[in-house]
Amino acid sequence: SLIGRTIAYWFFFQFSVVLMLIGWESYEGPARGFVTLAGELWVVKDRLAVLEKLLDKHGIPTSEVEKFEPDGDFKDQLAAERKAYIQRVIASLFPRGMPKAD
Repeated sequence: SLIGRTIAYWFFFQFSVVLMLIGWESYEGPARGFVTLAGELWVVKDRLAVLEKLLDKHGIPTSEVEKFEPDGDFKDQLAAERKAYIQRVIASLFPRGMPKAD
């Protein structure tokens, strides 16, 4: 979807900026981060394909997903899951902790 591609491009851009700013000589951290992102992305893509198939099987057009606006507890749940996801990605990029700013 357009939203998914936009998010992927945003992450790639942010990743590139981080590499330029901190001037890593070793790419072990970025490689670990990339593998983490790729793994997370595949899980989402796989699950999305299954869900779209099930929606279609039950007569629910996938366009309904694009229109859906989460609210209440579900919105809070998504926010918590997003925060945990970002923390996992950052932890994979900086296994020894975030670098100190000069």
